[in-house]
Amino acid sequence: MKRNEFLYIFPCIGAFAAALHFRAAVTEAMLAAGTRCVLVIIPSLYLFSVLSAFCIRTGLLNAAARPIHRLCRKFLRTDGILLLIWLFSQFAGYPVGVQLLAQLQEREHLPQAQCDRLLCCCFGCGPAFLLGLICKNTEVPQIIPLIMMLSIILPNFLLALWLLRGCTVSQSRQVRVLSTDFTSAVESGAAAMVKICAMILLFSAVTAIFGELFRSIGEYAAAMTGIAPMRLQACCGAILEISSLPEFLASGGSLPEAAALLSFGGICVHLQNAAICGGNFPWRRFWVTRCCCAAASYLLCRTALCFCEIPMQTVFLSTHDYTAALTQDSVLPLLCTALMAFVVLERAGNPLFTGKLERIHRIITYSARNH
Repeated sequence: MKRNEFLYIFPCIGAFAAALHFRAAVTEAMLAAGTRCVLVIIPSLYLFSVLSAFCIRTGLLNAAARPIHRLCRKFLRTDGILLLIWLFSQFAGYPVGVQLLAQLQEREHLPQAQCDRLLCCCFGCGPAFLLGLICKNTEVPQIIPLIMMLSIILPNFLLALWLLRGCTVSQSRQVRVLSTDFTSAVESGAAAMVKICAMILLFSAVTAIFGELFRSIGEYAAAMTGIAPMRLQACCGAILEISSLPEFLASGGSLPEAAALLSFGGICVHLQNAAICGGNFPWRRFWVTRCCCAAASYLLCRTALCFCEIPMQTVFLSTHDYTAALTQDSVLPLLCTALMAFVVLERAGNPLFTGKLERIHRIITYSARNH
């Protein structure tokens, strides 16, 4: 056996052993991550993901950008559609910006160098994601989400003023809305949600294993930094996977720190963006810009909270434990999730599902005609 093969085999054996030994912690972490996916991630991102794919495929985004195209070319030296993509990315959520850029690159042949620049600024958590993480089951002043959202968007806006300059794209002037465009947009959104949720579950398991392995190291690091071990572990978890931010706030994390973490996005989200881009991802430039934006978001949020006389540590300990139950005694959410998984499996060419979607459509059409 070659030497480099050992470098792959032994880590895999160690990963299997760790997953088996810490199975209780892994199970608990994945249940919590799955709950966040069902209650926060999918509700806040799925519709935006489908709409963004539909707007790009049909050319509606190009049509919406025409009224502002001249102003953008005169004052920002960029195309109107790129400004709209930046706005979508800030208010729709993390994966939507990279989805729009990837589809625009495929449809309008956006140069790779310009796409790499835009990936660094078309990145934002979105208000739905922010409210779902921070304000769910808690009583917080309405000014807090506004301050945090503005502190996240403003650094991205200043970064976009620099990175969007000189970026142009050959825009198609024809708008075509076909029935297949809607189906393709739904499939694209479902595939994106599956990638995102799968990555979140994986990172939650990895975080749980490393948390158990390095508990003693974490206590030593906490003693060196003066930070409570639970808070330090929760901060590392949020850096790896941003949807674990409620645990960070519950451990005593401050609002400016939460704004910085949301601006950074988390390694898990970065890998999701790289997966959507198909491997062509500017890692070094992206991490440098995200770290700078995180520092700027921290300073802006801290300054705004001091100016508004709001305490940095707002209580986020009143969250309630999740109990598995059907929403309002309805099976509709379960059916929607099952249909989304079915569409993705059928799209992937799974032999058990291939052709079944068309057959179901025929049955529904036949039943509607007869009744």
